[in-house]
Amino acid sequence: MTRTKSKIVYLTPVSAEAKSQFYFDMSLLHSCRILEETEDLYYVESITKGCSFWIPKIGNMDWKVEK
Repeated sequence: MTRTKSKIVYLTPVSAEAKSQFYFDMSLLHSCRILEETEDLYYVESITKGCSFWIPKIGNMDWKVEK
């Protein structure tokens, strides 16, 4: 059985809303799995599986993409 490695992106919360989500839904863990990807967006799921959302690769006011 071949297992493919998950793509990971690291997010840092910037806005108050993102900081709340980071604390309550992501258990203060920066790593997220990339479930889907377009030219401009990532669809990510937190490592804790507490939340999933679309995030722009650049120019986001809520999250800083560290990758």
